[in-house]
Amino acid sequence: MKKLLAFFLVIALLLACVILANSYWHIFPASAPGSENGEEENPDSKVEEYPDSEAEPELNGEPEEPAAPEEFSPRIGIYSGSGSWEENVVAIINFFEHYGINYGTFDEQDASFGDLGASFDAIWFPGGFSESYRHYISNHDNLRAFVDEGGLFIGTCAGAYYASDIMLWLDEGEKLLDYPLKLFAGRAVGPHMRWGEHAVLTLNPDLPVNEAFDQTIMAHYFDGPYFIPSDEQEVAVLAEYESHEAPAILSFDYGNGKVLLMGPHPELGYEPATGLIDTRGGAGAQWPWLYAVLQWFFTD
Repeated sequence: MKKLLAFFLVIALLLACVILANSYWHIFPASAPGSENGEEENPDSKVEEYPDSEAEPELNGEPEEPAAPEEFSPRIGIYSGSGSWEENVVAIINFFEHYGINYGTFDEQDASFGDLGASFDAIWFPGGFSESYRHYISNHDNLRAFVDEGGLFIGTCAGAYYASDIMLWLDEGEKLLDYPLKLFAGRAVGPHMRWGEHAVLTLNPDLPVNEAFDQTIMAHYFDGPYFIPSDEQEVAVLAEYESHEAPAILSFDYGNGKVLLMGPHPELGYEPATGLIDTRGGAGAQWPWLYAVLQWFFTD
């Protein structure tokens, strides 16, 4: 009889352990990778991404998307390390996959010490935190060497601030920051519009890349800069902010390479009413124009 009672007591204890274990994991879910307390890092925490859809995104703007010439096959690296904005990285990946462009990602270690030219023809620094780019990338000479030896540097928003000699930050007064990469010899100034606002851009009609598009396009703005070029550096202005008549998107040669800097985000869509970021080419994104710009760089 005692053995039977002991058996049932053991069974009861095991059941209690199982119930307690299930309760624990229900109350304390595992944190997401790379995060603390289950909250993923996001430079704009009020923004949610649109859910993925099986449907092909409906792209904005006219005319129809340009067809890629046979020789247009660049390898483009996307910076996804410390300071990068995850939604922006996802949007760039979706853009590349839509157009069949070869891409990869790299982090601050690769940016500082990797042989970027062996893997990529171009590198793209997205929106995020330019101060984190400056801090976590310890060898900015490596990036300058990549461009100087023939690579293309693309910087959007934070990536454009990071590439500039001087950042003039206008939020809550004026703050001058001396940035170390110094591809662009002038100043990057912002923010100068409301976050998420549609920026009206006037395209430069003298550039062949803009010939197939309306003189004005719209692109969403997320605290990026306008540019004040230096007299020491010749630049081509692809587009100006209509509100400021100041450069919004520009390019220039650097050594044997080239640089493309964008204050607004033609790669992103946004719905102000819902606060949702569209990473799939809708809601005001300008993928056809952006693709034409990449073609212009690699086939001109």
